[in-house]
Amino acid sequence: MSNESSEHSPHDVQVISVGLTWMIRFLLVVLTVGGAVLGNKWLRDTAPKRDRRPPQERSAIVAVTELKRTTQKTLIRATGTVIPVRQLALTARVSGEVVEVSPTLEPGGRIAIGEVAVVLDRSDYELVVSRAETQVARARSQLALSEVSLVQSRSQVAQAESKLVTAQYNHQVELGHQDVAKHEWDMLDSKTTATELERELTLRKPHLRKVVAEVTSAEAGIEVAKAAIKAAESATTTSRASLADAEVALAQAKLALTRTSVKVPFNAVVLERAVSVGAQVSMQTQLAVLVDADVFWVEISVPAGRVPWIAVRDGTAPGAAVVLRPSGAMAGQAEWHGEVVRRLPSLEEKGRLAQVLVEVQDPLEAGKTPLLLGAFVQAEIAGPELQGVFVIPRAAMQNGNQVWLRNGEGRLKVSDVEVAWSDADVVVVRDGLEEGAMLVTSGVASPVPDMQLALEGEEEPPDTKDSPGPKSGRKAPASKGKGGRP
Repeated sequence: MSNESSEHSPHDVQVISVGLTWMIRFLLVVLTVGGAVLGNKWLRDTAPKRDRRPPQERSAIVAVTELKRTTQKTLIRATGTVIPVRQLALTARVSGEVVEVSPTLEPGGRIAIGEVAVVLDRSDYELVVSRAETQVARARSQLALSEVSLVQSRSQVAQAESKLVTAQYNHQVELGHQDVAKHEWDMLDSKTTATELERELTLRKPHLRKVVAEVTSAEAGIEVAKAAIKAAESATTTSRASLADAEVALAQAKLALTRTSVKVPFNAVVLERAVSVGAQVSMQTQLAVLVDADVFWVEISVPAGRVPWIAVRDGTAPGAAVVLRPSGAMAGQAEWHGEVVRRLPSLEEKGRLAQVLVEVQDPLEAGKTPLLLGAFVQAEIAGPELQGVFVIPRAAMQNGNQVWLRNGEGRLKVSDVEVAWSDADVVVVRDGLEEGAMLVTSGVASPVPDMQLALEGEEEPPDTKDSPGPKSGRKAPASKGKGGRP
């Protein structure tokens, strides 16, 4: 038997050794895991316990302000560019040599209305005036002669008419004498022996022919005098026309003479001077560029929806008041006041904005910061005054037309409102709110209608303060475990 036991091979011994090794490893793993489980259970069982309270409702800390109806002046903020009301290219209306230039006719210079800016050589125009005056004098002399001739012709007519009356009278008298002579001839016994001459003399035939001739001559004299009147009237008309032409030529000559002094038509500031003394200019030659110094316009772009809110000057009714301030480096250093006087009929091409014109009086007034042409300015246009409205900070608006309110129970209420006006800072509400309501002006994380709100400085809302459980009306969960611990 012992011989058989000693006869085990080395291979069998090696297999037994490996099996024992794995068994020992397994036991060690089991013991380690079991020890860990038992240790964890012991730690949990022996750990200190704390009381569990029912979960409390969380409150959001907010800032509120009481709403009150008030009167709000609307203000439209916009930007604009300064442009001239009138810009004029001052030109020569006659030709000539420049002999004098006003010392104020320099870029930036101020020239008063009616002041002479440029003087041209007057010599040629004075000669033309002298020649025209001579022509007028000659035409007046000719007219005087024609009028004298007309008066003489009318006098001749009167004389001829007088002669005709006398001749007609003599003719009538002679016809009476003719009747008497004929009667006497008929009573004469010796008429058969009378010669033809005696007969004509007795019957006054020569006398009748004479008076008839006188009547005919007087009538012809009247016709001649009337013809002379017509000729005199025609000559007078021609003389008057010649005088009128001469006077027109004189007026034109004097006008051209006055135009040698080029005057400024309005109070102006000089933008550019184009001539100097000695320059030869012709009609329409540009002498200078002027702009009206009494008033400037500011072309302001506003959203089209704001146009109905802007009053425009209408007759005696004033337009909306405007306050203008410079932008950029000069911001806050000056201020100008103006009035809306025009509303342009079209939208600007780029921004599709409406445009209004603001009039600024005395933009270059001494002692003040000048309002410069081409300047880009900030504008505040006064709109209508809204009464009985609520003024809300823009940050308090939600979703465009909603606000958050804190009701009497300290909970969040979402209210829809009717917006009457808004700008970058405030929103003016006409309807949808009540006076005395508490407006939430701070942000709320994850807002939910009816959520609890606490005011800044309060630890808990009024209905949950000093209460370990949920708000009244909700049932607290039952407690479990030893000592009321779950």
